Amino acid sequence: MAARKYLVLREAFEQSLNRFIKDFNLGKKELKDPEIINALGVYTEMTLNEMFSPKEIVKFDFEQAVKESLKKRYFYDCPQYSKSDLDNIDKTLEILNNHPTHAQRSLEWYSFRQGRVTASDIAKALGKMGDKSRWLLVYQKAISLDEYIKDREGFSLDSKAAIKHGKCYESVAVELYEKKNKVKVQEYGCLPHLFIDHLAASPDGVVYSRDTNPNYHGRMLEIKCPYSRTINGIIKMEYYMQIQLQLEVCDLEYCDFLECDIRLYDNINEFLNDSNPNEKEKSYSKRANGFEKGILYEYKTFADTSVSYKYCPIGLSNEDVKTWIKKTKSDMASVMDIDIGVFRYWYLEEYNVILVKREPEYFEEIKSEVAIFWDLVQHYKKNGLDPLKEKLGMIPPKPSKLDLFLTNGNSNRDDDESPTDNFKNDLDAIDFIDFDKNEKDRPSISNTVLYNKRKRPEDALEFLDLSEPSEDLVLEVTKITAVCMSTKSKATKQFKTLTVIKPE
Repeated sequence: MAARKYLVLREAFEQSLNRFIKDFNLGKKELKDPEIINALGVYTEMTLNEMFSPKEIVKFDFEQAVKESLKKRYFYDCPQYSKSDLDNIDKTLEILNNHPTHAQRSLEWYSFRQGRVTASDIAKALGKMGDKSRWLLVYQKAISLDEYIKDREGFSLDSKAAIKHGKCYESVAVELYEKKNKVKVQEYGCLPHLFIDHLAASPDGVVYSRDTNPNYHGRMLEIKCPYSRTINGIIKMEYYMQIQLQLEVCDLEYCDFLECDIRLYDNINEFLNDSNPNEKEKSYSKRANGFEKGILYEYKTFADTSVSYKYCPIGLSNEDVKTWIKKTKSDMASVMDIDIGVFRYWYLEEYNVILVKREPEYFEEIKSEVAIFWDLVQHYKKNGLDPLKEKLGMIPPKPSKLDLFLTNGNSNRDDDESPTDNFKNDLDAIDFIDFDKNEKDRPSISNTVLYNKRKRPEDALEFLDLSEPSEDLVLEVTKITAVCMSTKSKATKQFKTLTVIKPE
């Protein structure tokens, strides 16, 4: 129990720390300042003092916790690998390369992804993105494979601007990273956890650089190209969770979290004018501030509704870029079913990398919660999805047994009198009985108990059927059982009762 309480405390601390960092727009430079670290310790302690008792937080060192949390996420030094280290990394990469892969959007591909919690799912699965997102994920994992495929095929990655933006510029970000670090990045599909069947991850890439940059060899790469979000050097909690599960699944130790702010020029004149003014010729690859810029070709065919891209290699000479443009025009002119085709001119506004280290202790903390989520998926697969659909508002809730009784089982009411009014009158005819003083006087209630809990005790009627009798019983009862709690006094609870008698 003590360990569980500590985990709750630690999670609340991380959430409050993230909130303060975001609210004050603190970047990596500020987070190295001892005064700011001390202030964050004070702020988080004040927040948690309102949420926990002094006894629960007395041994929690807030300033030290701030330092540890920041170091884990933002300030790891680049590892220095020995030959033995590199040999071990090669063995891990060989295991990754031997995993079977499935053709994208094949039946096996859909089945594999639906049958596991992936790294991109993890924040939703643990409820960090809200209850509705969690229950929707349960639903997506519990429906039939045919329904899942239909649902996924109906969701277009190009339908949302932010997703389309990220998809478009991920390849640009990879090439920028490769050139800056003298490495090659290998893409992978969805990889399974070696020992836990319901876990998987799809890393954006893994670095291969034993010969060119050995200290980057085996490093995972996670890329975000935000559409509107400002890059502040801070990893959002859901991204941190995603990275930790990716490292766990792939059995790797480090990940570079790369964020690139890539934007578009309005036209080719803007593209060319953003060049070093001291150069005689306007550049096709470098901006006036020295950052990279480039060209891509965006197109869509009538046969495929999704958007595709061709990318001009970064850093080419002007003549080579012009040759690429000419060849691309020629190649695309031979494609008969082009629906849309246009050249886009992009520029790099910001490039930020944070090195993240694997935290096995964190995975151990969340592993049981992930298992609980997967048990929920299996429960709804086995017992049916209707309760889940009701929870998500996909279907109207089924009428309760009380609704059925009030609609069909009360023949004594007038036609113009609502069932609820009639039932309220039945309740109002009975005096309140105070059972607090003499507990033994409380009646033992068997059969059906209908429980009413409202802001005003005189307002009926929201009921819970505790004994789950058969529908026939509810429709044919001759008397009604109800417990109505009054909150006129916090010190006194009063009850109103009637008894259900099952018909002979």
